[in-house]
Formats: sequence, structure tokens, C-alpha cells
Amino acid sequence: MQTMSKNEIPLEVLAKDSPADMAAKEIRKLILSGKIAPGTRISSERDLAKFLGVKRNTVRNGLIQLEKEGLIRPDGRGRSVSENAMIAGSRKTRSNSIAVLMNEMIPASALLKMTPSGWSTSISTGVMSEAFASGITTMIVPSGKIGSVNLGTMFPGSPGAVIIIDQANGLSTREEIQRALNIDKTPVVVYGDDRDCPGCDMVCSDHRQGSMDLTSWVISRGASHILRVEDIRADMPKWAALRRTGFEEACRKAGIATLPVLEVAPTPSYDFSKAAFEADAHKMAGYLFNRLDGNEKIDAIMALSDGHIPKIVAALKILGRDPGKIPITGYDNYWNDLPERKWEDSRPVATVDKDNLRIGQELVRLVMGRFSGKTDGPPQKVMVPQRLIVNL
Repeated sequence: MQTMSKNEIPLEVLAKDSPADMAAKEIRKLILSGKIAPGTRISSERDLAKFLGVKRNTVRNGLIQLEKEGLIRPDGRGRSVSENAMIAGSRKTRSNSIAVLMNEMIPASALLKMTPSGWSTSISTGVMSEAFASGITTMIVPSGKIGSVNLGTMFPGSPGAVIIIDQANGLSTREEIQRALNIDKTPVVVYGDDRDCPGCDMVCSDHRQGSMDLTSWVISRGASHILRVEDIRADMPKWAALRRTGFEEACRKAGIATLPVLEVAPTPSYDFSKAAFEADAHKMAGYLFNRLDGNEKIDAIMALSDGHIPKIVAALKILGRDPGKIPITGYDNYWNDLPERKWEDSRPVATVDKDNLRIGQELVRLVMGRFSGKTDGPPQKVMVPQRLIVNL
């Protein structure tokens, strides 16, 4: 018996196309090259067999394979090229993988200590966990480097889908995104709390609903003169405008007049020292002084985000007010992780959780539904409900 060298490749492990596969490959090539246009009737099995030099049964099996791929469809007694043949063909060449564009990353050691869904980075955590659970390979791409990224060369074929959490500047439509990434007809889904992206599927958190629920709860506790505290902004982000809209709608529904918003200068510095905190607290006290000593009789304070809470509580103490007698609410449900709590251990009586983990999961579900063909038609917009969190 002939023995085989250790360096010799066994022939049986080499992939070999069946005659039907080879017939399907030749016809597929004609369709995807455009030589057979969508809607065109396919030649008879007999003619194709003669042209390809194979048996008629071989051609039939190859055509059945192309039907399953969506390239051709039954047409009377014969077959014709599907209208969506090019889309089906592009799916055929895509890999079972997704590219995720994002900028913000928090070290895992820090993430484990944080409220699971309070921070925006939990969106990417939701994406990665859902993709892992579904057995989908993911590649993280810094969106700030999008001009130097060519996804078409990073995947076998092209990525099955693209998820954009942090969108690069100047890319506002699906066509611009596809052109910048050198991808064609690849499904794109965008986290869209503060952007619109024509042509793309989107997943958003329902800020209007969350703000309405929070305001209605404050009103149900007897408040009728509610002071909103927001950062001064030249251009109000979409999510902030939706939160204000929800607040105003809840007040209007309850027959309560809305007071002028107290706008405070933002403190973007990452200086969490005691001296920096005390300086910010005194600034907040200066903002609050006239409003609390005026004729409005403030009976509740609603901060735009949890980050304001420690400074508002410290400011009330500076002004000689008892923070326990004025209900203070936040938003985003990350108050327990604020570095400032070591200087002012406070918490909002209520806040709202945007459920960022679920947002990440929905991004994966939506884009894979589009990639698999289960989701068809115009772009979809999925709104993820927000949850009221009461800390009484």
C-alpha cells in the first residue's frame, strides 16, 4: 500500500465544486455582471446544458441553488432573473460579521463598577454582548479615523453590516457613509439620539416619554412650581430638546405653568478635586439664589442630568436651605458612580434610565434583520422606552 508523506496534502480534504455548483457559478457570474438583466427569462434547461456541456439534471440542480440564493425565480414554466438579484448577490459575498464605529471606550475595570446602563459606553457593551451571544464576529473601528479606513479590505467580501454609535463629522447620509468606508449596499444602522441619517435604520432612546414620566411623577408628589436646571448651550442637542418637550407636555397636561429654565455654565473639566467641586457648588449657589428667594416658591428641582445633583445639594446647603425639603430629580441613572459623591453624598429622589444596554442590543438585532433579509422596505426607527427609577 502506498504511504503518504507527512508534507503531502490528502486530496480528499481539498474542496471541489460539484457539477451543479459549477453550473450555478457560471450562471451566477452572468447575472451579477449584468449580462443577464433583472426580469430577463433564463434559457431552457436543455439549451443551458448544451451551452455548458453538462447534463440537463446538473443544470436543474444549479438553477434550484440560484433560486434559494434569490438570484432567480420561477416564471410560468421557466425561470427569470429576480428584480432584487443584485441585492441577493451582494449578500452572498458578505461575511457574517459587523463593523462597529465608535469613539468612546471605558476600561473594563471601571465599567464593571458602573451602573450597568447609566453611561453611554454601555451602548457599545450592549452591541458587543448581543453580537457575541449571536455568534457574530465584530470589528471595532474608531469613527474619528473613518477617512483612513477601508472596510472593503478588512473582511472577506465585505462586512455583513455596519453599526455606527459615534458618527464621524460630515457623514450624514447612508450614501456618504458607504462611500467613506468603501462598502456597497451594506446595511447601516445608526444610534440616533442626536442625529438624523437619511437612508439608515436608527435606534433611539425615547427622551420625550422618559421626561414626561419623570415630570408626571414629580407632579403626582404635589409639586406645582418646578425649576428645571440645564447647561447653557449655543445649540441645544436633540435629546435635550426632547426632554424639555416632555417636561412641558406633562406640565400642560396637569394644568401647571412652566417656569423659566435656569441655565448654568457647564463644567466640562475632569478635575474632581474637593477645591474644584466647592468652586462649582458656589457657582451653582449663585445661579439658584435669585430663583429660590423670588416669588415663584420653588417646590421641586429637575436637573437635566444626574451630574448636576451633588452640586445642587451642596449649593442649597450654602444658601442655608434644607435639601431634604425640596425634591431633586436627575436623569440618566448614573448618580451612584459620580466622583463628586465623595464630597457630597447625595442622590436624586428619582431619575430616568435610558436602558443603554438594550439600545446596543437593538442595534444588532435591527441590522442583522436587514442583513438576513427578514427586514425589508424603507428605513426603520426603533424607539427604546426609558424607565423611571424612584429612590425614595
